Amino acid sequence: MEDQQEAKTAAFSSTSTAPAPTETPAAGAGAANGNTPVKGAADAPGANETAAAKNPRTKRVQPSKKRVSAKPPLALRTFDASLLVLLRDAGGFGLSAYEVQQRIRRGDAGVLGRTASAVYARLPALKEKGLLEATPVVGRRGGTSTRFMLTEVGHQALESWTQSAPLALPRLDASEMLVRIRAARRIDAKHIWHVFEPLFFELEEKRQALNELERTARREGTWDFSRALELRLMEYQLDAYRMWLDEFRKQVDMDNPLTKKPLGPVRPR
Repeated sequence: MEDQQEAKTAAFSSTSTAPAPTETPAAGAGAANGNTPVKGAADAPGANETAAAKNPRTKRVQPSKKRVSAKPPLALRTFDASLLVLLRDAGGFGLSAYEVQQRIRRGDAGVLGRTASAVYARLPALKEKGLLEATPVVGRRGGTSTRFMLTEVGHQALESWTQSAPLALPRLDASEMLVRIRAARRIDAKHIWHVFEPLFFELEEKRQALNELERTARREGTWDFSRALELRLMEYQLDAYRMWLDEFRKQVDMDNPLTKKPLGPVRPR
């Protein structure tokens, strides 16, 4: 009896301590119950984000968003701006360095006195900055010349300079005439009048040139408010020099060279 009872007890113990059979959870069930998800559950859309949000130790990394800001227009010097204006108004295929120099000599660019070397050196420099583009053009005689035109960056830089660059009056002590007058403080003014007298004729020539520019602009239909202001400013400057020279002439009691009768040919004796 005792042997049969021990056999029953051993059989009962082995039956109660045997592990229960496991079942394979459905997809996504492990994530909901806190168990390890089956293969393929983590690949579901939003599964990794949901697990990271529930785990306080998980640090969410946001993708960096770089702000792409437009580059500010390049700063211009007055000479640079005058060259850009000259090339912009030329239109067509632009101008060569030689043509730019010729227009500066005529006063079209507003920067009289610039040498050819300054023009030839500055145009390639503006091209390197991206303000100009250079195009080789074959002439009628077979020669090749480089013509410069504004780029989009050049137009933007010129527009920015026109609207925002600080403006100041010209220096009052930068005139060669003023330096000459200061140098003559200890000299009789009559002895230097012959140096200033030719300026009357130069002023008259410049005034006639401005009148011709106005007639041409009106004839070609390019006369507008901006062109009128440009020419009027130059006219008023010439008038100021003319008034100053006329006062100087009266102080030294000299005749007006413009109304002075020209001397006739000298007759041989």
